[in-house]
Amino acid sequence: MQKLVDMARRTLAIDQKATDAARRDNPKTLSASLDVTESEICAHFVALARQRRESCEENLARLQLDRKATAAKIDIEQTRDSFARLLSPIEPSLETLKSDHATALHQAKENEARALKHLRWFQQKHGLHYRAASYPQSPFYHFAIVAALALVEWVALAAFYAEGSDFGLLGGVLIAMTLSIVNISLAILSGSLLRYVNHRSPRRKALALTGVALLYTCFLLVTLAAAHYRVATNDVAQTPPGLSTQSPTSLPPPQVARDLDQWRAARLAWQRFASNPVGFEDVFSWILVVLAVIFGIFASYKGYRLDDAYPGYGELDRELNARRTTSGARIGHGADRVSPSHERQHGSHPPAIRGPARGVPATTRGRR
Repeated sequence: MQKLVDMARRTLAIDQKATDAARRDNPKTLSASLDVTESEICAHFVALARQRRESCEENLARLQLDRKATAAKIDIEQTRDSFARLLSPIEPSLETLKSDHATALHQAKENEARALKHLRWFQQKHGLHYRAASYPQSPFYHFAIVAALALVEWVALAAFYAEGSDFGLLGGVLIAMTLSIVNISLAILSGSLLRYVNHRSPRRKALALTGVALLYTCFLLVTLAAAHYRVATNDVAQTPPGLSTQSPTSLPPPQVARDLDQWRAARLAWQRFASNPVGFEDVFSWILVVLAVIFGIFASYKGYRLDDAYPGYGELDRELNARRTTSGARIGHGADRVSPSHERQHGSHPPAIRGPARGVPATTRGRR
């Protein structure tokens, strides 16, 4: 409609005519009749409406002629006989197929109806009838992103632990891998448990909040303890061996010395962690903590989005989809068994739709 108004404004030069009329104070304030410009506008739209009506009547007359010509070409009796000849040979196969698969198909449809009824009841009970379940279609792809994230964290943290480890880069890689697995696991569990905060039950909400707080606390404790352990291993590794008062003959073997250094580093890290959990002396430890927290937040989000935000909703929706898939597969299996017998009787195309020679013109294909 707006396009028609704009076209009429340009065609009739309404803006210019309105400006000229305003200069002459036309139309008068008390005027009750149409002026020249208003009459032109009405005549323009009346002409457009008349033109559109004539075009529609012409198209309608053409369609009526086509319909009459098509109806004259169709032989109803011959078409009905063609369909009867088409269906008669496969009716015994249909009956046999129905008797063989009626029980399984009925059971599949009954399971689908039961799953749908359960889902509708769950939606009504928990106030979820206004939306459909939302969850990732591929759990493998969902966890693949988390695995890639853990790998990035593993590589990023390996260099920080390699400096103070007695085993060099290999030791740093192993320590970083252990920390990444623990942190990512805690974060995913926290995110999965956080979905129960949306539950309508106050008891489950309270339990979920308690569990989430406990898991996040463990996450922070592990991250801070790992950072303190890194600083302690660096301090122990940098301690000069000449400070020892033992004679060279009384020194322990290298393997025992490494074990003692690891024990000293663990004890020193625990002492520093107990006295000041966030007291780090170097910036690399803070970088380690920040990276672990960032990766943990993302892993927690992926754990939260692993299923629908409301607990149990996604599971019921997946069950219904599985029932529907099973029912559709059984129906498709029956259709596949009917097709070979039909092709043996009539070839790849049914006689009633081979062309106009069988009594059905080409113009009616695809119609009722």
